[in-house]
Amino acid sequence: MKKKKSEKEKQQEKAKAGPGGKNEREKTVAGSSLEFGKPVRMSTDVICAVAAAAVIIAHFIVVATCFRPATSNMDSHGYYKQARLLAEKGRTYEIKESRAQYTGYTWRNSSEDRYDNLWPVGFPAILAAVRSAFGPEGAYWADPVMATLALAAFYLLCRALIGPGWALAALAVFVLNPLFNQHIQYRYSHIAALLMLMASMAFIEAGWNRKRAFLWLFAAGFFAGYLPSIRLLECFLGPPLFLYVAARALKEKPFWKKPAAFAAGAAVPIAVFCVWNHLNYGAFWRTGYSVFEYGEMGIFSIEYLSLYSLSYIQKLLGEGRGFALSLGALGIVWLCSRRETWLTGALLAALAIPFMLVQMSFTIRPNPGATRYFLSMMPLFTLAAVWMLKDLSGGKAAMGALLAATLIALSALWGVPQAKYSLNMLKNRQNALSGIADMLEQNVPRGSVIVADEVVAQHLDVLGYWKVADATLLVEDRERRYGNMPQNYKIAAFASDLREWAGDGGRMFWVGKDAVERRIGPALGGGSRLELVAEIIFEKNPYCRRWIENDP
Repeated sequence: MKKKKSEKEKQQEKAKAGPGGKNEREKTVAGSSLEFGKPVRMSTDVICAVAAAAVIIAHFIVVATCFRPATSNMDSHGYYKQARLLAEKGRTYEIKESRAQYTGYTWRNSSEDRYDNLWPVGFPAILAAVRSAFGPEGAYWADPVMATLALAAFYLLCRALIGPGWALAALAVFVLNPLFNQHIQYRYSHIAALLMLMASMAFIEAGWNRKRAFLWLFAAGFFAGYLPSIRLLECFLGPPLFLYVAARALKEKPFWKKPAAFAAGAAVPIAVFCVWNHLNYGAFWRTGYSVFEYGEMGIFSIEYLSLYSLSYIQKLLGEGRGFALSLGALGIVWLCSRRETWLTGALLAALAIPFMLVQMSFTIRPNPGATRYFLSMMPLFTLAAVWMLKDLSGGKAAMGALLAATLIALSALWGVPQAKYSLNMLKNRQNALSGIADMLEQNVPRGSVIVADEVVAQHLDVLGYWKVADATLLVEDRERRYGNMPQNYKIAAFASDLREWAGDGGRMFWVGKDAVERRIGPALGGGSRLELVAEIIFEKNPYCRRWIENDP
């Protein structure tokens, strides 16, 4: 009798405490109390989730205040022009229409009548889908939205590994990274790669113990498999993720189910990418880099690694991850050295070390923007750094709060001024370019020939409303389209090409600074003159003039 009574009492106590017993966190959903007006306490998990959502939304709003729909960089032109061609024509190569035609720095004349881009098709495919749904300007919102999703995935990853409170601290540290914030507006492929890596890792951790875990692992594999189609070097990230899944699954029955789901998910985008390469370059292993003068493999070497590695490390410490980088490196060693966390530590090391070494052996020497190549590694170092601080705090809330607050404050002190400067500079530049495009829409018929220098031409070319000619050819003919012609002959040949491209009755316009027009205009020949059509001033930026041919 005594035993039955004790069980009954335990059941009553369990019912009072809730489904999880008395150790379960109190319910947090407003209105969950049966008694009207009774206060409901919120759990740490929900409080941190709400705070994380607030941080992510606030970050998106700040990014949106700096947003301007324009392409202002040579690399981003390659991605966004491919997106336009893919959305409108179902291909990523450009057909040669005129010798004066603007192509862009990242495009190569792969055949007599065709230009190919160096960059893989994965990121342009995302942009093409957004462009098809929301128009040319809508495509520019892809990076801010993907950055927001990447932050959410990063928080979920950290929450699964180190708990909600420390996950919030890691999110706060990473959201202050100036490298991350700058490249939301630079519009390269790094944000897309970052999202895919964070999504893959988050789906592994969040879905591991779910009822239909194989679906979560399939999705994780898909994101990992999509990475090489965005940036080729990210192919080094898939194998460590697969091995991590396989190692964790060894203790389960059947042990092969989750690794198989991950591998199947990864196979889908990889197969599509290989088929695309075969159709466009003649072999599944060939990419846009095959039209580069060095080919795919010639752009990496041990010599480059020995020459550039020290400079890259210095730049990463100063520009890339700041205080969290060195702490993160120590954190990875810390995790690898502990029995409870060695597997996750090994994953972080296997992701970061090979990728960074190969990236440092790239042919391009370290430059002010070179740290962007390591952007997808930055959350990994942030996670490791915060995880180590959590362990060092020994479970003491006050100590943990102090350590986290110190790292966040240092990150803000270092990161906010850098991000503010870069974002304001980009905002002014992109504001001018979008303003020029708006002015042209009002004054220049679509399909007309527009002559512009490279900075303006790359944005107009992405929009695709006009035939864009490259005024830079008159100054720097990188592809030697006009050979060794004297300048006057080159200008005359350039003018002839423009007339031919415009066709009978076609109209031609020049977008440029007044000083350039005064120098070039008289040399155009053919009885031509420049007549002011419209004017736009953005910190002494270009005028727009129409080139009109006089009657003989």
